[in-house]
Amino acid sequence: MKVCSFFGQKEVYNKKLKLKIKKEIEAVLPCDNSFIFYFYLKDNFSYICFRAVKQLQQMHKDKDISIVCVNYRSEDYKDHYFETPMGEMSNLQNYDNSFILHVPGKNDHWYHNSLRVQKWIITESDFVFYYLYDKFSITHMSLLSLLKKQQEQGKIILTDITYKSTQLKVKKIIASLPTDIQYVYTQLNDGTPTSKLSKELGLSVVKLYQKYRTGVRSLSVLKQNVEIEKP
Repeated sequence: MKVCSFFGQKEVYNKKLKLKIKKEIEAVLPCDNSFIFYFYLKDNFSYICFRAVKQLQQMHKDKDISIVCVNYRSEDYKDHYFETPMGEMSNLQNYDNSFILHVPGKNDHWYHNSLRVQKWIITESDFVFYYLYDKFSITHMSLLSLLKKQQEQGKIILTDITYKSTQLKVKKIIASLPTDIQYVYTQLNDGTPTSKLSKELGLSVVKLYQKYRTGVRSLSVLKQNVEIEKP
């Protein structure tokens, strides 16, 4: 049995992404007869992956493909802080199985529990398909570090499903922004610590995040030609 999962930005900027996901998954299907696909977050990216696996499940009846929902508490999928492009991912009846992961930790804030669940999924996975056009965020940097460690130890196989065209479009948009925003966005994406950049520019961390988010918001124009397909 092989365990697969997905990791990436919640917003999708390429309408052909699902085709690429299906193609990359089909490339690993010959390595085993039984597969589990773990899902946790409900966002545009997760939904497209979810739909891709659903279709492959129907196409490859010779394979035992299971879609499993992982939560850290039973009401998790009803919480307002997760974006739900389609209600289909909210309905547990659309999964082959689901379970509650009792994550340890003194801090019971949803953010920390969410991070623990995502780390657990990564450590359980044999294959991780990732979609990254913007590497910086507290969560992503932490998870990227874990992914790299797992890969270096030979515990997972990483597959990049990010379209180069998407990355080029992102760079073009960022290059059109004011120089100070470009610099902050680029430096943070390159892994420069916020404390170091804050000291260099003489700005508070809050101000850095404001400039970074200005860059992120500018990318929303890429969503104009991307539609989330209906079930």
